[in-house]
Amino acid sequence: MCAINALVTGLTGGTYSVSVNNGSFNIPPHDFFDIDYVGATNNIDTIEYKKEGLTVATITLTYVGGVPGADDALVDTATITLA
Repeated sequence: MCAINALVTGLTGGTYSVSVNNGSFNIPPHDFFDIDYVGATNNIDTIEYKKEGLTVATITLTYVGGVPGADDALVDTATITLA
């Protein structure tokens, strides 16, 4: 299991912080999250966080070399969108 997948799988909700380059951000309080994968791989495409059915944040990952066809691809960017 890739490190990002293990981290997200271990989270059960609430608010937590993630460090990014020169700062950090908080995922807003949520009661549900959904993980979409790239094809049949274990590489995460998006993680969507919801509170009472409404999206509060989305994390979208891209990978070095484009769309991965094999497991455990190297993440290039992570884009965080807060609603």
